[in-house]
Amino acid sequence: MTRTEISKKNSRDKLQRSKQIIISTVTGLYKDEYKKKSGRWDISKIAEHTHLTRQTVSKHLKVWEANQGGLFEEELGTIDGLSK
Repeated sequence: MTRTEISKKNSRDKLQRSKQIIISTVTGLYKDEYKKKSGRWDISKIAEHTHLTRQTVSKHLKVWEANQGGLFEEELGTIDGLSK
């Protein structure tokens, strides 16, 4: 593999891991801890917990909510890291 291919692969893997972490957080047992009283997600808390930036969390949450999790989960292949 060339350096460019390796770099692109690492970027895809990082994006995949970020999505996986966010899905696990918003669908896990403690998902209610990351909601505000208004019912909206507390992006700051999720970002702090997952060690991702607010911008990354916000971007992935918008996609996940728009698709109701459907396409997002199929793209990842799993929700909780276990095979289907």
